[in-house]
Amino acid sequence: MTTQETEEALNENTTNLDGLRVYINVWNLAANLAVARNRRDEKGEYYEQVKAFEDLGSIGLTYQDLIDAVEQQGALNRSGWYRITPKIHKAVSEHADVVKAIWSNEP
Repeated sequence: MTTQETEEALNENTTNLDGLRVYINVWNLAANLAVARNRRDEKGEYYEQVKAFEDLGSIGLTYQDLIDAVEQQGALNRSGWYRITPKIHKAVSEHADVVKAIWSNEP
């Protein structure tokens, strides 16, 4: 995938949460709820930081919710970025403070 294709795929498969992008990242037969943000390096160039939101139970979700979302769009054996479902979007939106807190220790 080229950089442009990667960016287009990421934009297509994300949900914006106050400057953070939330999507499902599948890699090596595992799904993670990814929370990404854009940052500038010391040269002023943008780069993306991504963290996996691991405490799904704290926002009322289960790992099975991620698997169901992936299977609606593809398969767990196909790595890539997947859109979150309305159920996941609702949970993320209702608990935005919890999701955004994974960046609280970062500048």
